[in-house]
Amino acid sequence: MMSNIKPDKELIIENFNNKLSNKYFLQIHFSPPKGKIIEADFDKIYLVKSGEITVYAKLIEFNRIKLGNISSFITYVSEGIDLFEFCKKFMDKYPTITYETEMAIYCYERID
Repeated sequence: MMSNIKPDKELIIENFNNKLSNKYFLQIHFSPPKGKIIEADFDKIYLVKSGEITVYAKLIEFNRIKLGNISSFITYVSEGIDLFEFCKKFMDKYPTITYETEMAIYCYERID
Protein backbone atom coordinates (compact mmCIF):
# COMPACT_ATOMS: atom_id res chain seq x y z
CA MET A 1 0.00 0.00 0.00
CA MET A 2 1.20 3.51 -0.79
CA SER A 3 1.30 5.10 2.67
CA ASN A 4 2.62 8.44 1.36
CA ILE A 5 -0.60 9.10 -0.60
CA LYS A 6 -3.32 11.16 1.03
CA PRO A 7 -6.67 10.03 -0.38
CA ASP A 8 -9.36 12.55 -1.21
CA LYS A 9 -12.15 10.21 -0.19
CA GLU A 10 -12.71 6.78 1.34
CA LEU A 11 -15.01 4.25 -0.32
CA ILE A 12 -16.38 0.99 1.00
CA ILE A 13 -16.76 -1.50 -1.85
CA GLU A 14 -17.57 -5.17 -1.35
CA ASN A 15 -14.87 -7.32 -2.90
CA PHE A 16 -17.21 -9.49 -4.96
CA ASN A 17 -15.46 -11.66 -7.52
CA ASN A 18 -12.13 -10.66 -5.90
CA LYS A 19 -12.31 -7.54 -8.09
CA LEU A 20 -10.07 -5.38 -5.91
CA SER A 21 -7.09 -7.54 -6.86
CA ASN A 22 -7.42 -6.39 -10.50
CA LYS A 23 -5.77 -3.36 -12.09
CA TYR A 24 -9.24 -2.16 -13.18
CA PHE A 25 -12.51 -2.92 -11.41
CA LEU A 26 -16.18 -2.01 -11.67
CA GLN A 27 -18.71 -1.00 -9.06
CA ILE A 28 -22.48 -0.89 -9.70
CA HIS A 29 -24.55 1.31 -7.42
CA PHE A 30 -27.19 4.02 -7.43
CA SER A 31 -26.49 6.90 -9.75
CA PRO A 32 -25.71 10.18 -8.01
CA PRO A 33 -27.84 13.22 -8.85
CA LYS A 34 -27.02 14.78 -12.21
CA GLY A 35 -24.10 17.21 -11.84
CA LYS A 36 -22.78 15.42 -8.74
CA ILE A 37 -20.00 13.62 -10.67
CA ILE A 38 -17.77 16.30 -12.12
CA GLU A 39 -14.50 16.31 -14.05
CA ALA A 40 -12.56 16.91 -10.82
CA ASP A 41 -13.80 13.56 -9.45
CA PHE A 42 -11.65 11.83 -12.06
CA ASP A 43 -8.49 13.36 -10.55
CA LYS A 44 -9.26 12.30 -6.99
CA ILE A 45 -7.54 9.45 -5.23
CA TYR A 46 -9.88 7.09 -3.43
CA LEU A 47 -8.94 4.78 -0.57
CA VAL A 48 -11.09 1.73 -1.29
CA LYS A 49 -11.77 -0.58 1.63
CA SER A 50 -13.35 -4.00 1.85
CA GLY A 51 -12.80 -5.67 5.20
CA GLU A 52 -9.04 -6.02 5.67
CA ILE A 53 -8.31 -5.14 2.03
CA THR A 54 -7.39 -1.56 1.16
CA VAL A 55 -6.32 -0.23 -2.24
CA TYR A 56 -5.85 3.19 -3.80
CA ALA A 57 -7.75 3.89 -6.99
CA LYS A 58 -8.83 6.64 -9.39
CA LEU A 59 -12.21 6.90 -11.06
CA ILE A 60 -11.57 6.58 -14.80
CA GLU A 61 -15.03 5.97 -16.25
CA PHE A 62 -18.62 6.57 -15.17
CA ASN A 63 -21.85 5.61 -16.94
CA ARG A 64 -25.48 6.05 -15.97
CA ILE A 65 -27.83 3.19 -16.85
CA LYS A 66 -31.26 1.99 -15.79
CA LEU A 67 -31.22 -1.14 -13.67
CA GLY A 68 -33.20 -3.00 -16.34
CA ASN A 69 -30.60 -2.13 -19.01
CA ILE A 70 -27.55 -3.49 -17.23
CA SER A 71 -26.26 -6.66 -18.87
CA SER A 72 -25.01 -9.86 -17.29
CA PHE A 73 -21.64 -9.08 -18.89
CA ILE A 74 -21.29 -6.15 -16.46
CA THR A 75 -22.64 -7.99 -13.42
CA TYR A 76 -20.35 -10.98 -14.05
CA VAL A 77 -17.30 -8.70 -14.01
CA SER A 78 -18.40 -6.50 -11.12
CA GLU A 79 -20.27 -8.89 -8.84
CA GLY A 80 -19.47 -12.40 -10.05
CA ILE A 81 -23.18 -13.16 -10.61
CA ASP A 82 -25.65 -12.91 -13.48
CA LEU A 83 -28.00 -9.97 -13.97
CA PHE A 84 -31.06 -11.74 -12.58
CA GLU A 85 -29.31 -12.68 -9.36
CA PHE A 86 -27.88 -9.15 -9.07
CA CYS A 87 -31.31 -7.54 -9.56
CA LYS A 88 -32.94 -9.85 -7.03
CA LYS A 89 -30.22 -9.19 -4.47
CA PHE A 90 -30.28 -5.42 -5.02
CA MET A 91 -34.09 -5.21 -5.05
CA ASP A 92 -34.34 -7.31 -1.88
CA LYS A 93 -31.94 -4.90 -0.18
CA TYR A 94 -33.68 -1.78 -1.58
CA PRO A 95 -37.36 -2.79 -2.04
CA THR A 96 -38.50 0.61 -3.40
CA ILE A 97 -36.37 0.45 -6.55
CA THR A 98 -37.62 -0.73 -9.93
CA TYR A 99 -36.05 -1.72 -13.24
CA GLU A 100 -36.36 1.98 -14.17
CA THR A 101 -34.13 3.13 -11.29
CA GLU A 102 -31.06 4.95 -12.57
CA MET A 103 -27.89 3.16 -11.59
CA ALA A 104 -24.24 3.93 -12.26
CA ILE A 105 -21.33 1.81 -13.36
CA TYR A 106 -18.10 3.17 -11.94
CA CYS A 107 -14.78 2.01 -13.38
CA TYR A 108 -11.71 2.44 -11.17
CA GLU A 109 -8.02 1.96 -11.83
CA ARG A 110 -5.81 0.79 -8.99
CA ILE A 111 -2.83 3.06 -8.53
CA ASP A 112 -0.82 1.14 -5.96
